[in-house]
Amino acid sequence: MATEQTVEGEIYRTGMLNAKQQFHVARRLAPIVAAMQSGENLFQALATELAKLPEQDVDYIMRTTMGVVSRKQGDQWVRVWNQQADLPQFSDMTAGALLTLLVLTLEDNLGGFTTGLGGNGSLQSMFAPNAPLN
Repeated sequence: MATEQTVEGEIYRTGMLNAKQQFHVARRLAPIVAAMQSGENLFQALATELAKLPEQDVDYIMRTTMGVVSRKQGDQWVRVWNQQADLPQFSDMTAGALLTLLVLTLEDNLGGFTTGLGGNGSLQSMFAPNAPLN
């Protein structure tokens, strides 16, 4: 199910990953989910596990999730990830926008898998400014 969201003044639409992509993204996120369920401080556990992820795993998650996100440009939708350059298509995209869109895409595609992350199935709530840290 696609989600439309305004992020930093631009309208984006998330898309669906295929089952194989969902599996491989979930597999790479498994250590983070396990850490979130450990009872540690949520932010500390998240930061620790993210830092441990190999760069190639982070790149895979980013490349895969952003590959199904589009941005409204006039009356058209344009993919936000430039596969050849392996970078965002739009130079005005910030890391914050990228993270927000990545989380939205994960929620759309792996909602059941991510339940352990925030206790309510919402990754986005973890990154909200007033999200509880434990």
